[in-house]
Amino acid sequence: MKVILKNNIADIFSFIKHIKKRNKIFRKASRTIVPPGYINRLAKELHPLTQTMIIQSVIDEDANTKTYSLTMEDPLKKPAYFRGGQYISVRFHVQGSTLTRPFSISSTPEESLARGIYQITIKKGDDGFISQYVYKQWKVGNKIHCSGPEGNFYYQPLRDLPHLVCIGGGSGITPFRSLIAEFLKKQTGRLFLFHGSINPEELIFRGYFEELVKQYPQRFVYIPVCSDQTSSWQGEKGFITKDLILAALMNIDHSLELKQCSTFICGPPVMEEFLVEQLKGLPLKNIRKEQFAQNALISHNPVEFNKIKVTMGTEIHEIEARSDETILLALERAGLSPPSLCRSGSCGWCRSRLIKGKMIPNETPSGLREADKVFGYIHPCCEFPAGDMEIDVPVNYNGEIKQ
Repeated sequence: MKVILKNNIADIFSFIKHIKKRNKIFRKASRTIVPPGYINRLAKELHPLTQTMIIQSVIDEDANTKTYSLTMEDPLKKPAYFRGGQYISVRFHVQGSTLTRPFSISSTPEESLARGIYQITIKKGDDGFISQYVYKQWKVGNKIHCSGPEGNFYYQPLRDLPHLVCIGGGSGITPFRSLIAEFLKKQTGRLFLFHGSINPEELIFRGYFEELVKQYPQRFVYIPVCSDQTSSWQGEKGFITKDLILAALMNIDHSLELKQCSTFICGPPVMEEFLVEQLKGLPLKNIRKEQFAQNALISHNPVEFNKIKVTMGTEIHEIEARSDETILLALERAGLSPPSLCRSGSCGWCRSRLIKGKMIPNETPSGLREADKVFGYIHPCCEFPAGDMEIDVPVNYNGEIKQ
């Protein structure tokens, strides 16, 4: 093999020749724009940035919980396919502000394919402001703008263990309705579902899970637990503990250990903290958590009001932010419509650059990459201002962010 070494000047002239040859090819080429290829079109359908949907029906699950069925505005289209356990982020325009809220898809992938719908189940009071708005404003026929399916709270055989322990608290049961049905249909392992609630009246989807027990008696165990000790509930009472989980596993298979199961947790932060302590000692890779969006104000006394200088593209804004609210909330309240999806720091969609200022230390992991910490990036959805700040936020065009 011959290797010819040329000097720098020869290399430059050689590059110029390539440019002339390329331009000659371009001049001879057709002016007709090549349409997107099949793979590009398929990717866009599977992973749409936005979807416009219509409320098809509303079902009362209990006195404080409703399930909304959403179908595509364009009758020729179907909602993007999803994995059981994923969510969609819905955009709201309220009093001059654009806000987003993530809602787990409670219908199964199979149901959604067959009927062309998503179902999302919303409990009144989980997020006081938006849930009140939904209950008052969402009617059959209303138009809804949402993202495509998002999140990694689903079963992945290459990542997760053959058996599952699922723990849902309150309306945190919603992603499990979808996840469990898909697991039982496609996998062969055992699945244990523990649903914590205050009273039996709030055990959402109880009848649905009891039917699944009849279909898969050797593989599916459903254990509802009510914390109200004064109720007439005859089942498990109190809290979901490690002892309760181990007893359920032993009752089915004496050789089955908790370390052989992946544990999925979705519920209020208090329940999550309690369970993490209960399950201490298990490998962290075996525990998956779907964190609730951090929309609530944190305890901060006294409350301070800070100024944030915000650069979004070519525009510069100065807004006011409370020290007890996330930076994302302050941006939304100011009507800036920043990008956001999960609102818990795990997706990175709201990733912004901190130019100046400090934040209140947040005990909840933000999901920020180590490299981002070094180069000054933050997730506004789970950070609280500790004084005046300056940040650079990506521009959000109808769900598509522009860095």
